[in-house]
Amino acid sequence: MLGVLPFENDSFDTVSFVACLIHIPNREEALREAWRVLKPNGLLLATMISPLISQFWHRLIGKDDPDQHERGQLELGEVWGITSQDMARLISTAGFQMVNRKRFIFGLNNLYMARKE
Repeated sequence: MLGVLPFENDSFDTVSFVACLIHIPNREEALREAWRVLKPNGLLLATMISPLISQFWHRLIGKDDPDQHERGQLELGEVWGITSQDMARLISTAGFQMVNRKRFIFGLNNLYMARKE
């Protein structure tokens, strides 16, 4: 169980998940909690890479990144990225309405924008 953030309902205009949802085993619960603390019409921002890009990065390029090198294997519940279809499902399941998806960093990463409606 993720737990409840120590904030009132409808507290924030924006909640961001920057390159972290793959490390949160209870992703759906985390997104539902984001929905709870967002004000009506609040904006969810989440960046996420695909499993293929994640595996490529961590196995080939990440070996020279001290942060990635020290981590070793994935922890229980972590995943090698999330597909755009799975991100859309997670966002929708949490109660958000997808607004837009923008690709960046040569199309290798994604920014998902969704509203609490």
